[in-house]
Amino acid sequence: MSKKNINMSIKGIAKLIVISVCMIMLFSQVGAQEPVKFAVPQAPIPESPDFATLILRDPWDMTQFTDISQYLNESGQREIIKNPRVENGLFLGTSAGTIAEGNNGNFYPLFPGYETTMLIGKVGHRYPIDANLYHCLYIAMQVNSPADGTSPDRFRVFWFADERFNTAGSEFYGSTVPIRIFEPEADPAPVTNIWKLHKIDLKNPPEGFDTRLATWNDKPFWQGLRIDPTIYADTDFSVDWVRLTNCQANTHTITWTPDSSLSNLWLRPEKTNRYIRIATDVDGQSGSYRLDVQGLAPGKYYVGLSQSLSDCCIVENSQSIVINQTPVADFARPSFYSGEDYATSTGNAWDFRDPADTLKVVGAQASYQNGVLDLVTQSSRNADPKIFLNTPLQIPDSRQYRYLNFRLYTAGPWQNVPDGMILRWIWVQPVDRGDECFRVSHDIPLNVGWQIYSIDLSDPFNGIAEEVAGSCNGLNLHWLESSPLSRFRLDPNENILGIPLHQQLDWVRLTKLEQVTQGTEFTIRIGLNKIPSEIASALFYYTNDLSNPTQHIVKESIKTSNVLNPERIQSSGEEILTSVFQQTVTLPMVMKDYIPLDLPGVANELTYNWDTSAVNPGEYFVCAQVNDTYNEAIYCSEAPVIIIAP
Repeated sequence: MSKKNINMSIKGIAKLIVISVCMIMLFSQVGAQEPVKFAVPQAPIPESPDFATLILRDPWDMTQFTDISQYLNESGQREIIKNPRVENGLFLGTSAGTIAEGNNGNFYPLFPGYETTMLIGKVGHRYPIDANLYHCLYIAMQVNSPADGTSPDRFRVFWFADERFNTAGSEFYGSTVPIRIFEPEADPAPVTNIWKLHKIDLKNPPEGFDTRLATWNDKPFWQGLRIDPTIYADTDFSVDWVRLTNCQANTHTITWTPDSSLSNLWLRPEKTNRYIRIATDVDGQSGSYRLDVQGLAPGKYYVGLSQSLSDCCIVENSQSIVINQTPVADFARPSFYSGEDYATSTGNAWDFRDPADTLKVVGAQASYQNGVLDLVTQSSRNADPKIFLNTPLQIPDSRQYRYLNFRLYTAGPWQNVPDGMILRWIWVQPVDRGDECFRVSHDIPLNVGWQIYSIDLSDPFNGIAEEVAGSCNGLNLHWLESSPLSRFRLDPNENILGIPLHQQLDWVRLTKLEQVTQGTEFTIRIGLNKIPSEIASALFYYTNDLSNPTQHIVKESIKTSNVLNPERIQSSGEEILTSVFQQTVTLPMVMKDYIPLDLPGVANELTYNWDTSAVNPGEYFVCAQVNDTYNEAIYCSEAPVIIIAP
């Protein structure tokens, strides 16, 4: 071998050695690099105060159609959202038109109510938003914005002072300037249509107010809240939750192994593959982030970090963070339907288990099926079905009975009040010489699906007759001045939908206010949104001032509350809830009050026996303060109880 070739071989070997050493060093460094390690809060994090949870007692978590069903598609009068539905905890739909056409997709988490109808149920007229307290709106949403749109896609938020919407003048409603869904710098271009948690401080929206209209700050209360997810037509969108909070930060630290490439934080709800982008201001090299969780719905989440604005994740934590669910209490007693019921007191409740509950049904195909009155009404300009209820005994004094309650199913893809999804209540007063006065109530708006409706007949509007027939000259039109009463009727719809309307009536209760003699035990019943064993404490109060719910503490007549633990058993293929007392320690005997046994069931029931011996006669609301160690909230009954002197 020549000297030249030997030198070349030596140089080649030297290069190979250098390359090998470099490769070894490189792989050694890679192998030595530790994976990103997370640390998240171990204990459940208390849920932040949320309007729908605390005031409506029904969070906008998209687990039921009623979270968005009121006035959907303008109550069936215009196509706004195509194929709206709730599936697996998501509200899904497709916008029908564009913002320019005026029928871009929109929905109402809070609907004010229908003008000229009874304002009942979970409407803003009854549950207005305190604008100063609740003003941070969070929307967990994905919008499949078109890539070829003429401008970046945007969403809007509207608010309304009352059921007149925008017809009362510009000072009675307002909106944000359309808000960009994606950031200008989002990658790639066009941006991937991701899930994102949008935050809007309604006192100071990110792109301002529509200056032609009222700002959020212009009124102390708002009765309506509308969200328009997109400005484009034929655009699919999905909503996981909507929250309206008090804007108080609820921050908790998440840490990881420092990595400068990480800049975005995502959360994946448990048992989903849905990554929701939460934050874009992460400093990966710092190795920590203070996460404000006030906009998060209760549940378990897995944390992910990414460099991309549009794709998660470079790393994801295997341990979840938990947002605790605020305990919610609904009163079964006292309630609108818990007082003494007229039909039950006559010996035959209007529960539609037998044909004797009605005298006759006209104007609809009717049958008794499995404990309900099944109705099919054909569409007609003259549609006027009537259910004549069995009324064997007169009511001598209409003031004795205050609440009309019924449970009704109405079929349909969405609510349609203008085309006949209304019910009317008719009460009949006998007058001289065998004549009668027929009073017809205002419209009671119906929603689709199974719903319980309760009407306070003492209300100045709900109790007044809109129409009368028969011998009514000189008679007062209000329920409270209609004595005596001899007959009752329900007109379940005025169907002009263009298709048959299917309904099912489960029960009707015409009830008195709850009354108990001083010194008599009164059994309070509440239902909870979690099992009683998760409740650390439940304190009960009574008050004649709802602004002071803890005015007087309830004295119990049993040492320990009767916490009813639901147990599931199988019977004829059906799952049935039973209850067992956890503990009862009897104190000196007290008189037991009337306990209705036929009330609608409540989940996770807790009962509390109230010793009324030291309670001054009067009318009181009952309040429950429930605590599960992490969250505490107080709720009051919507119907009062009267303590009468012995």
